[in-house]
Order: sequence, then structure tokens, then C-alpha cells
Amino acid sequence: LNAVTSKTAEVSDASAATAMYRAEQVLAFAETVFGHVTDTELSLVFEDKFDSIYGNNAYAYRAGTQAVIGLGTDGILTQTSKNVMTWDVLGHEYAHILLSEICDFKPVSDAGTIAEAYADLFGEFFEDWAADGVLDNTCDWVHGAAGKYNKYEVSRSIFNPEATDNPVFIGQNIISEEQEAALGFSENEIHHRSTVICHAVWALL
Repeated sequence: LNAVTSKTAEVSDASAATAMYRAEQVLAFAETVFGHVTDTELSLVFEDKFDSIYGNNAYAYRAGTQAVIGLGTDGILTQTSKNVMTWDVLGHEYAHILLSEICDFKPVSDAGTIAEAYADLFGEFFEDWAADGVLDNTCDWVHGAAGKYNKYEVSRSIFNPEATDNPVFIGQNIISEEQEAALGFSENEIHHRSTVICHAVWALL
């Protein structure tokens, strides 16, 4: 299986095959659970470049007929070991592509926070469904690599946000000035405060 991992080259290895298989599964999930059929003209591309905004982290965007999922600067093999291609992270990034088809949420302010919350929830639901094809609340409700928390490898606990220094309610600031400097963002950063929404949804389930 050849998986496109940049705009100029192709690779064929076990990690690429895993990434493409899981990408196929997220399409099946979107269609089976949400009734969303992906545009047949859309091609999925994995990038392994260092992104100027997101750095060594997963990201996604729509570029014409391409759905681009970025893996960070180290490429598929290394990034897979950092959980970038786990079910929930892949689901999260694909959710951004879906959202781009539905609405024009910019990655800033309240709209960006809502988009990140939707993506986290979609990712957890996908992780749940991927296990056995059933939504039965078997996901771990933690986005990303557990125990990692820095500018580019962020773990967000949805069931217990404070455990990963994320807010439970609006206006809760639990990041110190020292942490802000180390992490590179404040309590108003969209990924950070998205847990307010996600935790509320979790509490209702």
C-alpha cells in the first residue's frame, strides 16, 4: 500500500498502511454513524512537514480536492509512536475536514474553541466505535498521548480536565504564568479551553 506522506514523495511501510487503514475506517464511521458520505473526488494526503503554526503536531485542512492530514516533522513512523495516528487523534483531525464542508469555523476565538471541542468528541466517538463497530462508551475520554503536555504534544482529559491542566468551566484559569511561558499559550488558547464543552457533553452521557 502506498500512502502519500508529502506533496512530492510516496512511501510504503507498515505505519503508512496502518494510517491509511485507519483513515478508511474513519470514513466508514462518518458514513455509518452520521450518514455523511465523503466526496468521491476527495483524495486523502498525509503530510510529514513541520507546520509553521502547529509545529510537530497533527493538523488537518481542506485544499481543493485534497483532504490533508499533517503528521508533523518526523514522518509517519516516528509520529505513530507518538500517538498522532491513534484512533482518537485521526478522528479529531478528520472532523476538522468534515467541519470545513459544513461551516467556516476559523481556528480562533469562540468559533475555534467550538471546532476543537467538536473534533475531540468526534475523535472519542470514533475511538469507541473502532473497537467493535458499536458506540458503547468504551473510549478512554482522553485526547492524545496520555501524560504528555507541552506545546506540540498535548493530552486533554475530557472526563477530568483538571488532571491535564484544562478548565472545567468558563473563566477557570489553572495555568500559571510559568506554564504559559513554557507551553506557549494562555488559558484562552482554543485547544486548551475546548474541554469546557467536551466535559459538559461527557457529563451528560
